[in-house]
Amino acid sequence: MKIGSARLPLSWQPGLPLAGYSKRNLPASGTHRELFVRAIAFASDDDQLRLCLISIETLCVDRALTQRIRSAISSATGIPT
Repeated sequence: MKIGSARLPLSWQPGLPLAGYSKRNLPASGTHRELFVRAIAFASDDDQLRLCLISIETLCVDRALTQRIRSAISSATGIPT
C-alpha cells in the first residue's frame, strides 16, 4: 500500500462574505488564523485501487466547488470521479 499526504494554506481576499455567527454582517477584513486544506491519498501496490480524502477548514462547500475539486483530482491522478 502507498500513502501520501499534504497540507496547504487556504487563502482568500479581504471582502469575502463570512458566516457562522448570527450577528455577523460584515465581510472578512483580515485573517484571525490560517486555515488549511488537507489531503491524504491511498493506493494499492498495483495502483488498481486509489482513494483521495480531502478536508477543508470551511463552514460549507457547495456542489459546484466539489465538482471542480473532484475534476482537478481526477485529471491530475486518474482517480475516477
